[in-house]
Amino acid sequence: MQIQLSAQYMAQPYTKPPRDFQRSKVYSWERAVFGRPTEKMTIDQCVEFAEKICGFKVEVKDGRGRRKACAYRNSRTISLPRWARCEWVVIHECSHLLTPNEFASHGAEYMGIYIEMLEKHGPASGFPYGLAESAKRFGLRVLK
Repeated sequence: MQIQLSAQYMAQPYTKPPRDFQRSKVYSWERAVFGRPTEKMTIDQCVEFAEKICGFKVEVKDGRGRRKACAYRNSRTISLPRWARCEWVVIHECSHLLTPNEFASHGAEYMGIYIEMLEKHGPASGFPYGLAESAKRFGLRVLK
């Protein structure tokens, strides 16, 4: 049995992604800044919001059977369980789509993009001090 791969997939050589040292710190920082997700968006609202953030077509799956939200960079898809359908989680996942594959999933480059998207599109406008400063206080590296 032979598997057919798309030309786009074959054109990109596989490189092992860098180790994701900041993931748990990012999640702790998000809980401190945003708390638990409260507002609920529909899938259609999530699609519209994600496309506004990314500037390209994004497929949003309902996340049925998943415990966590997830982004698939190569297919421009995010998967959002019901609990994750709020602005800052959509921004979190879209930031993964906007971060090039050669960077760690929650690395300094990702955090720079994430914070920029939060400031531009998210609930962070009323935050008492800068999000980058807040992230650095949590020990996160942020490339800005």
